[in-house]
Amino acid sequence: MNGPTKLPSNQVQNPRNYTIGVYRNETLIYTYLPQLGDLFITNQAGQVVNQPTTADTCRLQLSQQGLSNVRRVPDLQGYTLQSNVTTTIQLYQPYTPNTQDYQQNYGSLDGYSIRQTSATEAAIHVAGWHATNQSIGRPYHTLIILNAQTGHELLRYTTKQYASRPDLTRAFPGIITAGQSGFNVDLQLVPGMGNQPLQIVSRWSATQDANSNYVDYWFTPVTLYRDTANLDRFAIQGNVVYASGWHATSQSLGRPYHYLLLFDRTTNREVQRVKVTAANSARPDVARTFPGTYNAGQSGFNTQFTVQPALNGHELVVLSRWTDDPAGNGNAVDYWFGQTVTPNVPVDKAKQLD
Repeated sequence: MNGPTKLPSNQVQNPRNYTIGVYRNETLIYTYLPQLGDLFITNQAGQVVNQPTTADTCRLQLSQQGLSNVRRVPDLQGYTLQSNVTTTIQLYQPYTPNTQDYQQNYGSLDGYSIRQTSATEAAIHVAGWHATNQSIGRPYHTLIILNAQTGHELLRYTTKQYASRPDLTRAFPGIITAGQSGFNVDLQLVPGMGNQPLQIVSRWSATQDANSNYVDYWFTPVTLYRDTANLDRFAIQGNVVYASGWHATSQSLGRPYHYLLLFDRTTNREVQRVKVTAANSARPDVARTFPGTYNAGQSGFNTQFTVQPALNGHELVVLSRWTDDPAGNGNAVDYWFGQTVTPNVPVDKAKQLD
């Protein structure tokens, strides 16, 4: 006999998903599918179990009715059948959801991040889950992104697929669909999302358009397009100005060139610019802090400038620039840092005499 090793106690009258193999000289000649009444269950004392109240180790056996039905199979006519069909099973008490269970509605946005999909486009990757018994009969799963301030819908994605979440089956045994409640998808961003809080909504619906007969879960709003930065070090030693830090902005999408510019705030003139290279741009700490900001993991810089005595006493500031121009001009987004340094470079008197 082949079939499940565990059986819900409410199926003892009609055990399901079992087959009976008929063998001749250890060769399978027929597979029989039991009908109602063909199988019965006994406990460890050999007593027939009809209405179990507790979990138990039992035996599943072929009844006399089942043996008679097997003997009537036309393909087995001419054979003398000897029955010795039993198997050990575990009976368990299935959980019966109550009204409160069906009202439960849980979810979590486990993570989100932005990745570039072309020179001018990006997608938001969202992963998480939405578990509720109200999803029963609502097979379509839709992720909707709204402007959290206006409620205006920006985009939606509907699918019948889901990410398996066996961890949620253990966490929410009363939610039948918990193990099929995950999502892990890319959503193509649309122009105009801007630096605004976005509301992600998970929806289970009965219709593919997701506009009727649905249940929603609203996650905490997130901000995708951030423009944030920090100057970790800005100092001058002799005639060298040191600048290190990071500038993370989703507006760097389509602007692959990163420059640091040193400005003379006293004369409002540029002193020097340095192109940031990949060798000193990695900032995994920034990516962890701002997961919704495109290119945050490559937002770092660590560079230096050379200044001349002519700048002594002037206030110098630095700005970070992401641009589409290899020379550091063009269509750019800038971030001005507030710190200043004032050079006091020694004057070479010998050169002055010359």
